[in-house]
Amino acid sequence: MREFTYKESVELTCFGCGVDSGSPGTKKEQVACCVSADCPNFFNRPMPRQCRSDKEHLPEEIARVRAKVARLIEAKAARERDRWKQPNLPSFDEETP
Repeated sequence: MREFTYKESVELTCFGCGVDSGSPGTKKEQVACCVSADCPNFFNRPMPRQCRSDKEHLPEEIARVRAKVARLIEAKAARERDRWKQPNLPSFDEETP
């Protein structure tokens, strides 16, 4: 069995596991939010530039990215809730002729 390259490993594990094209944030921002410490790529996962210095991850910057993605998810959820609160729609409680 052949060994995977770093890029192949990231594509299979990081981008295949925790990245959703419908979710807010870039691929790297979504991967930065990963909390699977038992994943073999956890300490080598791709990160946005501001989250790393040389070969080290910067926990404070990762926390900022996580907070940003959480805000984006909440904003998207709020838009979805507002979309379903359209005026002039009959309520299920009202009788319709």
